[in-house]
Amino acid sequence: MKSKCMFLRNLWIDLAEQSSINPFTIYQEDWSFLDVANFKRLTFEEQTKEYEKMCNEEFDEQFFDRVWDSRMSGSEKSKQYIKKLCRNRMVLGSMRYSKLSERGYTGYDLVTSINLRMNLGYFTETLEPFIDSYNMAYLQWLKDNRSQKAVKACESILMTCEYAHSILDWPLGHIDDGMHATKLQ
Repeated sequence: MKSKCMFLRNLWIDLAEQSSINPFTIYQEDWSFLDVANFKRLTFEEQTKEYEKMCNEEFDEQFFDRVWDSRMSGSEKSKQYIKKLCRNRMVLGSMRYSKLSERGYTGYDLVTSINLRMNLGYFTETLEPFIDSYNMAYLQWLKDNRSQKAVKACESILMTCEYAHSILDWPLGHIDDGMHATKLQ
């Protein structure tokens, strides 16, 4: 059982792009949220398959590519890096909260949360809030029945990610901002 717990910790750290930081000092040994995905009961091979399945279910790679390619002139390397970060954050969300198909994201004020995170990204000069903003804009796109307005928001956020990453060389960063989208009444 201990080795399965280590698999989860290593996966979490790898997905968060924080492999150089000791996870025990960041998260104070509180990994209880990972139990949501029920990974501990699976073998290593099953965990790997479940992870790959989550990558496919939780992140729409075709949508990302379509949005990126419609407006971006950035390098393929930058595109792949930002795509990986966006995908990994969606997988982390499914591990931490629940799978996208099970989440009630339609009952949340995503637009306000996007704006707050964008401001946080500029304030901290890190990519993580912009990555989260893109993913929330994607959820807003799903929520709004694939509206063009949400697509434009995704394009704008990805352009910001590209600029912050390639030109400003801002790091991913890792902050537990404690922010969550507000539940609508």
